[in-house]
Amino acid sequence: MRWITLIFVACSASCYADIPEYKFNRYDIGSHIDVRVNSISDISLPLSILDNAKIAGIDGLVVIFKDKTAFSVETLSAKDLGYPELDMTLWPVFMLGHHVEGNFSPEFIEDVKRARKVLVDANKPYKTGSFKTTAGTCYLLIGKNKSSIYLTDNSNKDIITLITTLGMDESRIQKYLLQGVN
Repeated sequence: MRWITLIFVACSASCYADIPEYKFNRYDIGSHIDVRVNSISDISLPLSILDNAKIAGIDGLVVIFKDKTAFSVETLSAKDLGYPELDMTLWPVFMLGHHVEGNFSPEFIEDVKRARKVLVDANKPYKTGSFKTTAGTCYLLIGKNKSSIYLTDNSNKDIITLITTLGMDESRIQKYLLQGVN
């Protein structure tokens, strides 16, 4: 079993001041459906976007729109990553390419580098950022054709939520998904 010791007992937003704040205009999304995707994340989806959409529950949630763009929602756990002691609220920070102080094993650092390379190669992000949610932080890697959105909960260090979009531009991500993240 891999073991990792984290020096971080508590971490404030100031620890990651170099991650730019992601700003967008919030508005009431109107008629919507609230989806509880796991024990830490609720997402409100506007009913208007679900017209002729296909929804499947395959190890998470998958929504495919009539224009074949899509998003999926899954839960990532420290145990699934092979590091059960890992504070998962740090994982998005690593994926955004930011240094986190701690006593991490060389094996873990190499795994993080490989995971980040795969993510960056797939997303080709042109914008990264974060914003505070009611329970934690939302981290984003926005690419032209693929984007990744991580949701953390400060009271649960064991899991995070990953939303992956395909074919959705930034304005649709804001309108369809980010408006419904609280």
